[in-house]
Amino acid sequence: MENENEVVELRVFYHPGGVLTANGASWTALWGWYFLAPKFFGRLTHVGGAYDSEAKAQKAFGVHMYHREWSQLWQQAQINMPHRIRFIEEWQQQEPGTTPFSDFLLKAPKGEYKLENQRVYRLIKQEVWYGEQSLLANVLGMLTKNKHTGKMQANHNAVWTNVQRGSRPRHPAKQQLLRDLAGPNGTELAMQWLVNKGWSKRYHRPAK
Repeated sequence: MENENEVVELRVFYHPGGVLTANGASWTALWGWYFLAPKFFGRLTHVGGAYDSEAKAQKAFGVHMYHREWSQLWQQAQINMPHRIRFIEEWQQQEPGTTPFSDFLLKAPKGEYKLENQRVYRLIKQEVWYGEQSLLANVLGMLTKNKHTGKMQANHNAVWTNVQRGSRPRHPAKQQLLRDLAGPNGTELAMQWLVNKGWSKRYHRPAK
């Protein structure tokens, strides 16, 4: 490297100890072998080390990239999943003088405005998408028993954990299914699963 303290590319390297800089941050690093690799999320760099040999750093680099690949598959499969929609309503206080009186008179009877403690509030409706993780868990057969009802339900927490850790499904068939769901036809596969279950009308295709 041109500057021994600056991380400039993804690779395994030896650092003699001292200040090491990456992602705009600097810290005092021990001597040893390090590897530079993309983080699981975003474009920042992950710095791993210090290892007492180049071979150990290379092995750690390979393990990191292996789990990163699976993490990206989980992320893309979740993005491909159809979603459900619900609306959340909340009263938002308006700045004084920003609400036309005519607008208030017209919409207050419809429940869109209200006057409380001499302050004007407007009812805001927000569209919220949800259900992608649960659907992915269902399609992959990742179920858990509900402690209260005793019924089996989608284990969406396991999906979240696998995204964070980059875990690989245990069974080869599920590994291939996850790859398929993360691929260009992932949405169609999930929609067909919903059709077979009779749930297709509850879900919406992800925006392209």
